[in-house]
Amino acid sequence: GLHGHAQENLEAVQGGGVAEGSERLISEGIDSRQLMEEVVSPEILHLASSLLDLEPGSSVLDPNAGIGAFLLSCAAAASKVRGQVRNPRFCVLGRLRLALHGVWNATLSPTDALLEPLSERNGSLTQFDRAVSFPPINAPWPADVLANDAFRRFDLGLPPRSRGDFANILHMLACLKPSGRMVVVTAHG
Repeated sequence: GLHGHAQENLEAVQGGGVAEGSERLISEGIDSRQLMEEVVSPEILHLASSLLDLEPGSSVLDPNAGIGAFLLSCAAAASKVRGQVRNPRFCVLGRLRLALHGVWNATLSPTDALLEPLSERNGSLTQFDRAVSFPPINAPWPADVLANDAFRRFDLGLPPRSRGDFANILHMLACLKPSGRMVVVTAHG
């Protein structure tokens, strides 16, 4: 039989709280160490959404979408919400999370935003009105592979190999329209 949290989750889903129950099921499906890297508090989500000042018809990018927290928080106000996440399991969980919340204007791709950025048919980076992310802190990134980036994302400077968070911030800047706005959640120090 089912015990503890699993039974509570099943009852929540059966009782009509599909989205609420799914949040607990999803969080239990992730290793606790990985989950700590992916969880963004509701207060930060609300603050980031407020700072983005989303307008009807706007487009939003999260190149480090994890399990889709920022995508979910932006989907109601934006017309196009796109995310990327390297971890295929997180991509599946994020897609499930969006679907269970009835979010259909968001897409989540299982790709590395630095190595496979979203691009247009003409070969240019896809441009967004807004960008928001919680990039992996001090994560290694393939600086040697991207030193001569075709998209010129690192013309302002090439971050050290150990600072993937800085590389992601430069990537986000390159994906913004000239009038765009960006919010990055990162560690202090």
